[in-house]
Amino acid sequence: MKHFMAQYWLSFGAKPETVPMEFEFLAKEYRSHSPNRYYHTIDHAYDVGDFLIAHKDFADNWPAVKLAADGHDAVYIPGSDINESVSAISMGYIVVALGFSREMYEEVMRLIKGTKEHIISLDDIGGCLLHDADYSILSADWDTYSAYMNNIRKEYSSVYNTKKYLRGRKNFIANLNYSGIYLIPEIAEQLEEKAVQNLKREESLIMQELEKMGLM
Repeated sequence: MKHFMAQYWLSFGAKPETVPMEFEFLAKEYRSHSPNRYYHTIDHAYDVGDFLIAHKDFADNWPAVKLAADGHDAVYIPGSDINESVSAISMGYIVVALGFSREMYEEVMRLIKGTKEHIISLDDIGGCLLHDADYSILSADWDTYSAYMNNIRKEYSSVYNTKKYLRGRKNFIANLNYSGIYLIPEIAEQLEEKAVQNLKREESLIMQELEKMGLM
């Protein structure tokens, strides 16, 4: 059962009268901008939030990390280079409308922008936790991972042909550090091995498909 996102906003001190409207604004953002959302939907934000709730003791600024997770993919257009910056603006607007401080606004914006490249300093506890939550899907059981893999492919089918997508996805997997996918040691200990198994299995499937296309 998924958590109630708006209830967490209230628990962080949001102005109650603003919550319904701002939640609907966020939900609309997730529904808008691209008809080709199959993975980067509000369900993904809920999944990231569920992971964070289970690991919130690692957070140094729990409300900021949770708010950033809620809006980190509010705007998502496959292939766009500005998804994270525009998502940060959208969630920043919500944070202000909910009555949170300037400091909270700036931290939420910073955390969301950090999900673009996923290059996070190990001293940035909030950034590391959000990174690990966003990548938690990589350590899922194979059926869940396969659904993620297929949904990502469907999202990008409107942008890239099969050859370009497979080569791009192969490069994404190759660029992941198999000994450092997760940044918080306790989370890495729990999830790293399974994530590596899934990624290597997907890479093998990609190689097989490229070979059948005569591209190896």
